[in-house]
Amino acid sequence: MSPQGESPNGLGYVAIMIWPVCLGLLGAAFLGGGFVIQQREAAHSDPGSGLSLRLLGQLMHRRIWWVGVASMVVGYVLAGWSLGSGNLVLVEPLIAANMLFALPIAAMWCRKRPSWRSMVAAFALAGGVSGFVLAARPNGGRSVSIPANTWAAAGMAAAIVVAAMTVMALRRRGNRRAGWLGAATGIVYGMQDSLTRRVYGGIAHSAVDLLTSWPIWVLVGVGFLGVLLAQNAFDCAPLSASLPAISVLEPMTGIALGILVFHSHIRTDTFSLAMAALSLLVMLGGAFAVSRSHVVEDMTTAPVPAPAA
Repeated sequence: MSPQGESPNGLGYVAIMIWPVCLGLLGAAFLGGGFVIQQREAAHSDPGSGLSLRLLGQLMHRRIWWVGVASMVVGYVLAGWSLGSGNLVLVEPLIAANMLFALPIAAMWCRKRPSWRSMVAAFALAGGVSGFVLAARPNGGRSVSIPANTWAAAGMAAAIVVAAMTVMALRRRGNRRAGWLGAATGIVYGMQDSLTRRVYGGIAHSAVDLLTSWPIWVLVGVGFLGVLLAQNAFDCAPLSASLPAISVLEPMTGIALGILVFHSHIRTDTFSLAMAALSLLVMLGGAFAVSRSHVVEDMTTAPVPAPAA
């Protein structure tokens, strides 16, 4: 990893980015599979009238759901490793590429071939990720020397937005509820990614001190909240109703926190900013279009066998 504040150029920059990019993409693959499997199982549990802890209890009796959990855990470990060795603004768009992998996983499960429109959307997603990295060239930033009041302000802002979205969700049903819960989940996951970056930075200094400090325990709480919101979103409607919001708001939240909290540096000339913004729009549009694929929707609404007694 480059020294803090240093802005590598040319081949040196590319070499430094390869490792976190590979980790981020591999993590996105496991996340995509985990999202598809978990939603398929949650959709066939008894729906609740609000945020349901009972839903998690039901899902724990489904073996396939645990496969999805394991996939998500591996994905976030890899993403965390990528965040620890890379830059938050760099890694977040890679995590959004989970939809690029959810499509073929869903297709294999359903034994259906994705449409050409879905494949174009998938390549647009990949191209948007690459374009953003090349245009913005994120580098630098801090990981541990962040004032507590900065974290408090970021956490309070995120909590207010998540609470408002959750209230909006509870006043709705079906796809709209899933969409609002997906949006809240995306913000929580973005905060979780930022805390993961902070925790990995703390490990490099002292693992013992890390266990007695607030970031690791806040990360656990935020992670649980993310799981609760996500499973209830998956329970309401097909994956196409919630995953676009998750895929859009998780990287957007992470990028914002990377710049505002971690002080990551990106190119700020007009051309670079315009290309980075265009790449993000292409990436997010691709993620939305892939999630709307008939393959993903069929896979997450098809009947599943009842769990063994």
